Formats: sequence, structure tokens, C-alpha cells
Amino acid sequence: MERAGVSFRTNTVGERDHVDVRLASEVAHAASWEWTRFAPPSDWPERLPGWLRTALVWGDGNLEVTQLAQVLSVHAEKRRNSLLLFNGGGGEHFRSYPWSQEFLRAGRSKHVNFDNWLDMRLLSPMDTSIFRLDPTPEVRQDFRARMSAWAEPLSGERNTTQLDALYAYKSTGHFGAYHSAAGGTLITELPFYTKSTFTAGHSVSFRHRNHHRLMRHMIERLDPRIAAVETEPGGPAAPWRRSNLHRFLPYYRRIARTAARKLADRGAPGRPSLRPAATDPGAAAKRRAVLSFLSDGSAVSRTTLRSGALYRESELEEFLSRSLRPDFRQTSLFGRLATIELLLKETDTSVEQWHIN
Repeated sequence: MERAGVSFRTNTVGERDHVDVRLASEVAHAASWEWTRFAPPSDWPERLPGWLRTALVWGDGNLEVTQLAQVLSVHAEKRRNSLLLFNGGGGEHFRSYPWSQEFLRAGRSKHVNFDNWLDMRLLSPMDTSIFRLDPTPEVRQDFRARMSAWAEPLSGERNTTQLDALYAYKSTGHFGAYHSAAGGTLITELPFYTKSTFTAGHSVSFRHRNHHRLMRHMIERLDPRIAAVETEPGGPAAPWRRSNLHRFLPYYRRIARTAARKLADRGAPGRPSLRPAATDPGAAAKRRAVLSFLSDGSAVSRTTLRSGALYRESELEEFLSRSLRPDFRQTSLFGRLATIELLLKETDTSVEQWHIN
């Protein structure tokens, strides 16, 4: 955009001390770009309930409302500067992310390990003890059937080619949902998923994309100053050279830790992720506000929830109690509980009216 003479400004969403914010600030400073940091207001727990129905409607009940509410709130702030927002989603296809779970088998076989794909790319570990029935086997079967059918036309290609297509299938659905939800506020574009750009990335040999090689050379060619900035996984964004190999040691330690954690999580199905729990008092206040909104200020329990029939009473009570603690881990499950409850409330239905086995 800069070389084409297009006027633009950059932004990042997050708290001041978050690593993404720090690195984005360094990149913008290195390139002399105008940059803005957007963060939720200090009184977000009080504002959040007022955004929940908006998030439910614009997300069509498919997107987690507590997270989408914050996204839409920030979009409203961004709209003051510009109606057009470029999103970096899809850059993964210029590197090895879609097939990294194949480890040393990547590009060496036409076989796709769908178990690894599901465990490391689609289904994060989740504690399902609050449910009367564990939905995991049914969800895995559905995902596997749909993903296998999508990859079938490419079954004669390398597994890296098939997984590129599978990741695009998964991600364009994800970004498409957010694109639709953002449509009431902004016009969003994903340059990496335009046909010409995606085709270019998808056509490059997996060997050149491994270990971010292609992307590193692209960044350095565009701006060596940005390539010199330290990345979040460790090491600079520049290509490897004898003179800088020592700077990449943190990067490989990070890869080893991530792989070990995912393999450990895979060996403990139905249990929470083994990642360290974050402590965030502000998040606890947000969850408290959401629960109050769901129950119109009264106590939340299995009997008061329209979705109550999905849950075990004692486990649900303990889950909701833990959700009010700063070190609560299961934020995704909490958000999904809130989403389904709001959806039932909005449509004036209950779980009992559905066909549940």
C-alpha cells in the first residue's frame, strides 16, 4: 500500500503491556507509520451487557457474544478514523502453519493425519464435565467427515497442499462470519484471501514456506528495518544467516514447548488445557456482568437457564462459581454458554423444544 501511494494508518487492539501491542508499536515506529492502540474502556464490564444483544444479532448466534461484543465496540472506535479495515488473516498460507502438525511428514506423503488436524487445529481441549452428555465424539465425527470430503478432490496431492485447502476452508468460514458481523460498522477486507494472492501463496513449494522462509524474505525485501524487529515467537523477522542464527534459539524453544503441550493435551481428552492460567481481575468482572445480564440480576442455576437441560447441576454450579475468579481458564466455554442462553432468550425457546438425544 505504501509503495502504491495509498494513504493508510495502522492500529493494534490490546492492553499497553501485551506483547502484540509492544511489537506492533516497534514495527510502526521502524517504518514511520501512523499507529493507534485501541483498548477496551476501563468501565467495559459495565458497558458489556449493552453490547451483548448487538453481538448476538450481528453474529447470527454463531459467534461467541462476549468476545464479539468487544470486537464490535472497538470497530465503532475505528470507524471514527476510517470506514475501511484491512485484516491480516490468511497470511498463514505464506508459511507452514496449516501443516505444521504433520511434523517431519509434511510434504513427504499424500496422507493427511486427520487426528492431528482435529487435535491441533480445530478442537482445543475442553472440560466437558458440565454437560449431561459429552458431545466430543459427535463433533469429531462431523468435523472429520466434512474435512475429508473437502480434501478428497486433492487426495492425489501432497499433504501440505491438502492442508492448505483445509485451513482455507476453516478460516474463510471464520473470517466470513466476522466479516458479516462487522458489516454494520465497517467495510472489512482480507487481502491474503483475494484469489490472486491466495493462489500465489498456495502455489509456492512447501519447502520455501517452511520455517517462515518465504515470509521472512518478503518482509526483508519490503523493509529491512521491520525485518530486524524481534518477533513474538523469538528471533528477528529476517531470514536466517550465520551472523544471526543465535537469535533464533528462543524460536525453536517455543516450537518445542508448543508441540509438547499440544501432545500432552491430546493425551488428556475432556480435561482443561495444560496452559498456564492467566490472572485477570477485569475479565472476572466481565463474566460477573454477563451472568447478571443472563438472569436479570438473580442467581444463575440450571433451573433458571433456558439451556439448563444441557448441563449437570452440581458441575454447572461449580463451573459458574469458578468463572468469577480471576484465574478462570475456561473462557471459551463460558462465552459459548452465554451465547446459547442469549439465543434461546432472543427466540423465546428452550432446549427442551429441540430434539436432543
